[in-house]
Amino acid sequence: MRDVVSRLCARLHRGYPSHDGRNPNMMPPHRDSPDRRKIARAATGARPATAWLLRPAAVAAVVFLLVACATRTSGNASDAVPSQTSLPALQPVPVDLTRYMGRWYTIATVPYLNEREYVGSYADWELRKDGRIDDNYFGRRYGFDQPVTGGTLVASVVPGSGGGKWRVTILWPFNVVVLTVYVDPDYRYTVRCEEDGSPIWILSRTPDMDDDVYAGLVRRLEGMGLHTEGLRRVPQHPGQIGQPGFMAPR
Repeated sequence: MRDVVSRLCARLHRGYPSHDGRNPNMMPPHRDSPDRRKIARAATGARPATAWLLRPAAVAAVVFLLVACATRTSGNASDAVPSQTSLPALQPVPVDLTRYMGRWYTIATVPYLNEREYVGSYADWELRKDGRIDDNYFGRRYGFDQPVTGGTLVASVVPGSGGGKWRVTILWPFNVVVLTVYVDPDYRYTVRCEEDGSPIWILSRTPDMDDDVYAGLVRRLEGMGLHTEGLRRVPQHPGQIGQPGFMAPR
């Protein structure tokens, strides 16, 4: 049942991107400036990784209790929702954290909650002096004529993972583990997912990705045994809204 809470919290989190969550209750008004954490604190009156997650965390706790009760009252374990137990164990690829930092645009993801309402999504990762990572994420709700909003989570690199496995704190004591399962040699594209293979985030250094490159990354994921049928491309330009395979806000 701990996995249930973990996945619920993950759906409230943006990786991925942004990983990364696009819930308006989670994303205070935010200007895209260098000092993102100070602005986010000023907007919420508390650290963004705490204040704007209080309501979603409460919802997750209620759902967790309901799932726990349903599981306990079930007379047959086969009645439970099947998990992706058939997937092979995913291993992170090593990354050069210094090269890996910076801006990554969300090219595609498996949308959750109201993430499908956001366009122009991207993440900015910043390596802190203490070795942890500020996971800043941004997007525009409903359209490109709307303001950029965002928030910040803090990730810790799991020792021995070569920098490819991050433990992201959602709201203490809840966290999710996000894996880098691919990054190209030039650090132009990367693919991230949770340990169980979902959600998935396909990211790029630029807001544009060639269709052949995208198709190749999807094939790579399928070769790992991951389910890609839920992937939807994130509009990074107004003309992409409503196009086949792209999310359509509103």
